[in-house]
Amino acid sequence: GVGMENVVNVSKKELTFQVEPGKECVETIVLESQVKGESVLFKVKTTEPGRYYVRPYVGLIRARQTAKIELIFNAMTELPPGLEKLSDRFLVQVARVPAGSGATAGDTDPDPSSIDAALKFWKDVKSSDVLSEKLKVKLIPKNAASSKSGAATTNAARSAAASNSVGAQTAAAPTVGTPRKEEKVMTVNEALGEDPIARRKALDEISELKKQLEEINEDLVAQEATLAELKNRAVGDKKDGVRLPTNEVKVEGPEVKIPIEQVVLMFVAALFSIALFIPSAGEVW
Repeated sequence: GVGMENVVNVSKKELTFQVEPGKECVETIVLESQVKGESVLFKVKTTEPGRYYVRPYVGLIRARQTAKIELIFNAMTELPPGLEKLSDRFLVQVARVPAGSGATAGDTDPDPSSIDAALKFWKDVKSSDVLSEKLKVKLIPKNAASSKSGAATTNAARSAAASNSVGAQTAAAPTVGTPRKEEKVMTVNEALGEDPIARRKALDEISELKKQLEEINEDLVAQEATLAELKNRAVGDKKDGVRLPTNEVKVEGPEVKIPIEQVVLMFVAALFSIALFIPSAGEVW
């Protein structure tokens, strides 16, 4: 039968990520079409979607063209224990575009803009027509080598001090400060992700929150107007010599205690929170 290498060539079989706390690590693979006269579909999955982000995770490759895929190790405050022993994997799946789908070698593109079309074509692909290749992952802490070198240097210095200074106390090893963690500020597009369904859902939620914010703002304005009118009426009655019992001057509705500016800021913060916690595009293998 037709093998993976006859349809798409994958540039790497093993991926090495040199990771460190608080920073992303990116590995890149290139998928090269080996097919003449027709486009090829691709899809990249991972066993650990919580640790990685694939961009783009699905798409089309024109005949004899290539597609560049970024495999991103997500920034983490703390790296998972036993990092070097983890057995993470990626799975690259490819298939020829089904006949009658309308895609040809000339009207498809290997960039993220073809994700919608690719997802549509994948629905028509038979499982028997899918070819796949597994990619191994090797995770290495970026400061592992420097830590070992630093420990060896410290031990050598201590030994030299002990042999050359009779009765001298062993000098304390220099304190290594914890590096300042660099926080990555996500753009709006990165926060929303590339999955069109997730983007639409997020934008709908943001639109709904905006409507609710406008309604609350209108209610607050109305309550302030009512409060001002009642206060003016009370002042006028006082000038006219009418003394009203305290319990007759009331403000209908709940008492306004929170300034409008604070309410607006709270809802704006809520909008950004929703955008930042949208799950990244990709599929679980």
